[in-house]
Amino acid sequence: MKYFFLVLATFVSGYISGNNETANSITYIIKGNIGENIALYAPGIIFGIMLGLWLFFTQETKLIKIVAWVVASVFAYFSALWGGVTLVSNGGMAALFVAGLIGVTILTISTYFLIEKLNFKQMLTLMAIGGFAGLAFSLNDTYHTFIPLEVSFIIWQMAVGIALGIMVSMNKKKLDINFG
Repeated sequence: MKYFFLVLATFVSGYISGNNETANSITYIIKGNIGENIALYAPGIIFGIMLGLWLFFTQETKLIKIVAWVVASVFAYFSALWGGVTLVSNGGMAALFVAGLIGVTILTISTYFLIEKLNFKQMLTLMAIGGFAGLAFSLNDTYHTFIPLEVSFIIWQMAVGIALGIMVSMNKKKLDINFG
């Protein structure tokens, strides 16, 4: 049942993150520069909160670690958004791969130090998933193709969130078997 909630949390997170109404609602509620800045980084905030809630309730992660992980999620989104575009000057598919890779790398490192120790193979797997899932953003309206932005966010957030959640859960289960 916990994996059902993981799938649901990452799907909802991806949908809300890519929905233009989310940013409009935030700037309507919170006026001025603060609202605009929050709206700009909303995908990192939303993903961090949704996956953080799942980690809190199913993996018994301490609240302070979840709060720190949400901050890391915002930083990951900021870094992916700006770093991917800056590092790859020609843009396009390579920039999207790099952006996905940057975001997932920060989340992977944050998970390692805050939530659960992931092994090297798990980290590389997450990085590959994040990089390739970043290519989903080449399929949205920004590049005049066939899927809405929400779907790109759903693809990336579900792929990364589900993989990360399963890996954390598997590692905690191994710990419980070894010591419990």
